[in-house]
Amino acid sequence: MARIPTRLLLALLLALCCLAAPALAAKANSAELTDAPAAASALHSIEGTVKLPRSGQKFVGARVLLNGGEQVALVRADGSFRFGRVAAGRSYTVDVAMIDFEFPTLRVDVSAKAGQRGRVSAVQLPTNQRVAVPLVLKPVAQAQYFQQREPVNVFGMLKNPMVRGRGGAAISAVRLFSGCRCVAAGAAG
Repeated sequence: MARIPTRLLLALLLALCCLAAPALAAKANSAELTDAPAAASALHSIEGTVKLPRSGQKFVGARVLLNGGEQVALVRADGSFRFGRVAAGRSYTVDVAMIDFEFPTLRVDVSAKAGQRGRVSAVQLPTNQRVAVPLVLKPVAQAQYFQQREPVNVFGMLKNPMVRGRGGAAISAVRLFSGCRCVAAGAAG
């Protein structure tokens, strides 16, 4: 049996790799292209509208947050918002961040079952009440940033140790001065 030199074997192996590489790359690219529609169909959108109590109010700085800020959608002038490219088979939380109002948190589920093209369902947390899709988000309360000032309470002030300490010093000073007057009055008399 004839022995093939090592250099010749390495050269043949290198030539084979150079010829096969473009064919393998083309096959891999075609597989990625055929999988691209499947991956694109796995992405869906969550959309809805923010409704304010009075018409004509502005959505200044209003944002809708998906999973606490993983994705952020600005509220348009008509109150609509949209999250594109949302993966199926997951649950998401939807919150509205707005200075003037407080909104409930929603849990949105995007289904990945075969035969259902990304069915979206939503419930309001913590009550688990079903919400219609597309989402309609309404405020539950007006945001309160300030507390009502409490009236002055004299008896409450007397319970304060700082007032007691200063009050005790004032009483001692009155006694001291009243004692001086008595001594002065006794000396004069």
